[in-house]
Amino acid sequence: MTKKLTLFFLILFTFKSNAGHFVGNGGLGYRVAKKIFLLDFVESNLEKSAYISAQKNLSYLAKINQIFDKNIYPNIHIASKLEEIFEKDPILSDSLLETMKSYNWNQTSLPLLPTNDENVSTRLDRSNVVQLAVRKGSTIYVDSNLWKKLDIKNQVGLVFHEAIYANLDSEIYIDGFRAREIVSFFFNPNFKYKTGLDVDEFLGYDITNSRLNITDTPTYGGAGLSQKFHSYCPFGYILKGIQLTAGKGLTSIGLICRNSKNKSTWTASTQGTDAGPSRFEAICNDDEFVSGAIIKAGEWKLGRRKYFSARDIQIYCTNSTTGISRYLSPLTNERYNVSQSIVCPENLPAAVGIVATLSDYLIDIGFSCSTKK
Repeated sequence: MTKKLTLFFLILFTFKSNAGHFVGNGGLGYRVAKKIFLLDFVESNLEKSAYISAQKNLSYLAKINQIFDKNIYPNIHIASKLEEIFEKDPILSDSLLETMKSYNWNQTSLPLLPTNDENVSTRLDRSNVVQLAVRKGSTIYVDSNLWKKLDIKNQVGLVFHEAIYANLDSEIYIDGFRAREIVSFFFNPNFKYKTGLDVDEFLGYDITNSRLNITDTPTYGGAGLSQKFHSYCPFGYILKGIQLTAGKGLTSIGLICRNSKNKSTWTASTQGTDAGPSRFEAICNDDEFVSGAIIKAGEWKLGRRKYFSARDIQIYCTNSTTGISRYLSPLTNERYNVSQSIVCPENLPAAVGIVATLSDYLIDIGFSCSTKK
């Protein structure tokens, strides 16, 4: 099953082209006296309080400087927002960067014809809505006169609006309202308190893309009403190992990822309550990648309540060159009743993330699989 856009991964661009000069899909602004604000922020009351943190590590800045003219665009602030998103969802931030990179950003003094986006908050005066940008083909045209009237945070918001809107399915979202919701979510001051799971749940399946093929294996363990979540390695990384915390049951899981080119390692924060007193880690060799596992499930008690869920995992490591595979030792050695081998398909042999059901403990576990490069 092909996954989402926080999987943001397949960059599937859908372009609408209407008749007229510089017409397409694009960001809107709202005029207040002599000032212009991004409509995304006005609808969510963020026009003066949009949040961008001061990031010390700007690993995205060099790439942003290759995309945007730093004399026109607030590149440091664009990179800062990408770093914020990276902390929650590395695949999402990398995919947004790739989206920005795939367009030509053209400042123009020529008028931009309205995109006829009718889904604007009814509390606003429609006559004050202005067209800040339009996306047509592989070019994003920005009204240079209106751009200069935006403050830095509203300028950054417009850049992200265009990148996000480019990834939404135009057959489902015929206007920019959902894109404006997502932008407001990222720029709300409360975003700093959000987790990767919060981002995953908010985006849902709205943003689909195709930078890589990713498919999920079945999950195995117990059964529960909680929603499944995904946790992914950054773009260019594959799964090298996992870390667990456990008490009576497994309480959290985290990724250990390896860059397929420079062999650098990236470790994700664990997802879950992290409440277990015991910590475990299983790591494949540097020339191997995780291609599956044996998931062991069983019944356990907490007080008078009985649970049935995943209790242990035995990682399956595959050599990148020879294709020879081996199992690592079980992690927790907890008692279990049943087990199941979960393996990535031959055409997408490398795990690049995990899919799991989580409540106060891990109910079941599976893998998100892709190519090994």
